[in-house]
Amino acid sequence: MPARSESSPLRLAWSAQLATGRPELDAEHQRLIELINQVGRLHQGEANAEQLRGALRELRDYTVYHFRTEAQLMLRYPIDAGFRRSHLAAHAGFVQRLDEFDELVATDSGAVVECLLAFMVKWLVHHVTRVDARLARDVAAFESGTAPSHVTDSHGDRVDSLIESVSDLYEGMAERTIELLRANRQLKSEIARRRQAEHDLRISAIVFDAIDEAVMVTSADNQIIRVNSSFSRITGFAADEAIGANPRIMSSGTHPPEFYRELWSAVVNNGKWQGEIRNRRKNGELYVEWLSIYRVRDDSNGELRHVAVFSDITKQRVEADRIQYLANYDLLTGLPNRALLIDRLRQQLASASQNRSKLALMFIDLDLFKAVNDGLGHDVGDLLLKLAAQRMADCVGAADTVARHGGDEFVVLLPHIVDSIEAVNVAHRLRIALCQPFDLRGHFATISCSIGVAIHPEHGADELQLLKSADTAMYRAKVNGRNGVCCEELSAL
Repeated sequence: MPARSESSPLRLAWSAQLATGRPELDAEHQRLIELINQVGRLHQGEANAEQLRGALRELRDYTVYHFRTEAQLMLRYPIDAGFRRSHLAAHAGFVQRLDEFDELVATDSGAVVECLLAFMVKWLVHHVTRVDARLARDVAAFESGTAPSHVTDSHGDRVDSLIESVSDLYEGMAERTIELLRANRQLKSEIARRRQAEHDLRISAIVFDAIDEAVMVTSADNQIIRVNSSFSRITGFAADEAIGANPRIMSSGTHPPEFYRELWSAVVNNGKWQGEIRNRRKNGELYVEWLSIYRVRDDSNGELRHVAVFSDITKQRVEADRIQYLANYDLLTGLPNRALLIDRLRQQLASASQNRSKLALMFIDLDLFKAVNDGLGHDVGDLLLKLAAQRMADCVGAADTVARHGGDEFVVLLPHIVDSIEAVNVAHRLRIALCQPFDLRGHFATISCSIGVAIHPEHGADELQLLKSADTAMYRAKVNGRNGVCCEELSAL
């Protein structure tokens, strides 16, 4: 390989010894020497990557034209098949080597220039002066009508062998340099990859501790191995208190074992679970969280991990429950309101129709309530309504419903009865309870009630018909003198 000189760059000159006798080949070989000298100037001037890529592009353009010329000669004349294959294979190797140089330009342009020079000088010595020269001689023989002759010149062969040995030495050194450049490129790529991974980890760590949601990572045996700052803020457990513990330290005890079995079944079978759960803070306070659990594999070692992400939704749950309560319950008495009554009545009617069973609906109106409300004030009237509601609730079973229909009117739903007599007996129990005196903050008041009873399916197939039948029966009880029970089958009792 030519040594780099500070005074004069590499300079090759065309000579008759390089001529093949074929004008088309010699002209292209002269162009190759010009390109070698151009690379020599780049070597002298310490070319940058862009200049070297430009030289490589020119070399590719040269090879496309020159190799096409030689290929056409080998097709036009009956060149030996083995020679033709090896010749074309050498052309393909030349192009491949240029591509390798192009890939390594960015690593060390100076080293790539030196390797390129060594490669091109070897190509000139070996391929142009020997392989292409033989091609030219064979073509000339075919054109003259004689067989190609490959007579050897022992002295010339020795000189060629010496030249090629030196060239091989430089080429071997260049090949080693190329290997080192490849290794250097791989090392730089690995360093860049690791730096990017470290950068990503730093970003992930920042996000991990910055997000509002709590994050908890556990091992396959459900041992906490990492938490973020939001976890400590929500649960009250510091990181050193939580790490190494089981998530059961936050268990509220409000969920049955079936709840957790279904949760972990979803995690194992589907890879995740999401839902609402009640847990307990370190100070014992209950709270509601929206929890997502994911089953993942650790990329670094393949171990199984569980990642839990949750947020405290206690305030939202309290507000949602309040809105739900307002939509379904009477604020004064705490009883179900008309909307919830209708919903339950529809469900029980569907069940009764399917099971061919009976249910009863009672419409209750408090007699003389208006006199108490007007005479003692609305506060006392409200207290009377609350006490009356409590007495009615005490008279029925857990499966029954006592609802405030509006004003001083109440409705009782008995979803499971044998016959109308059972319903009427419950109605009388209610009537007797409401007839007992009420202590209204020092004022004692005695009222009565009128109760209408309707039975499904005799008095109505749907909720509207049943309510209308019970209301009609209640007004009949009032007409009959109040403080009574009326069922269409049994008239007023």
